This record gives sequence, C-alpha cells and structure tokens, in this order.
Amino acid sequence: MLKRLVHLGRWVVTVLAQAVAGGVVVFLLAAFLWVEKISTLGQFLLLVFSIWLGFVIGVYGAGIAALSLRRAADLEARARFISTAGVALIPFLALFAIGARVDPGNQPEFQNVVMDMWQPLLAQLGMLFAIVGFYIPGWVRR
Repeated sequence: MLKRLVHLGRWVVTVLAQAVAGGVVVFLLAAFLWVEKISTLGQFLLLVFSIWLGFVIGVYGAGIAALSLRRAADLEARARFISTAGVALIPFLALFAIGARVDPGNQPEFQNVVMDMWQPLLAQLGMLFAIVGFYIPGWVRR
C-alpha cells in the first residue's frame, strides 16, 4: 500500500513539474519571439509554433529528467519525444486552422475570436495533450 502511494506521489510531482516546465519554456520563448499585436498569418504561425515547441520541450525535458532520477529501466526517450510532439500538435493544428480563417488584419475580430476565445483553451489542451503524449509509450508497452 505504501509503495503504491509513493508511486502515485512521484507521478503527481512529475506531472506538476512537467506543467510548470512547459509554462516556463513558453514564457521564455514569448519574451523573445512574440510580437504585441499579430497582424499577419506568419506572426500567428510563429505564436502557435512557439507555444507548441515550449510545451514539447518543457514536458519532455521534465519527464525524462524525472524518469532518469527514478532510474527507470527503459526511458523510451525517442518514442516519448515523438509521442509528446505528435499528440501535442493536435490542438495547435486546430488553433492554426481557426486562426487562418480569420484575417489577422481585422484586429477586433481576430482578437475576439482567436486570441481571446480559442487560443487560451487550445493552448491549455496542448499542455494536457503533451503530458498525455509523454506517457503513451509507457502505457502501450504494458
């Protein structure tokens, strides 16, 4: 019983560390890459790509570090990276599809529809999908 509780505690700490690391990396990328007002589709694509990349780097890095500290027998690093990146991409493709339909030059509509409504929701889903994607290779192996 105690062993299961310790295992659950480690898993919860790892997931929290992955979420924090993903947020920190996105914040750092935002400081260098984002513009204040998005006026072109290219700028919007850069925003979507940088959020996705930040989540992938943070979630994968923190997860692999946690598994390494636990001395996991098989890290499955390549499979975990591909799964993290691929699964996390799903909500960001949806976000890009929504953003591509609204003209970034029409600032009030773009801000209201894409940046205020869809971007926060799909970015949070991206974080969740990245974390789930990290664990898929371990679940499939069992």
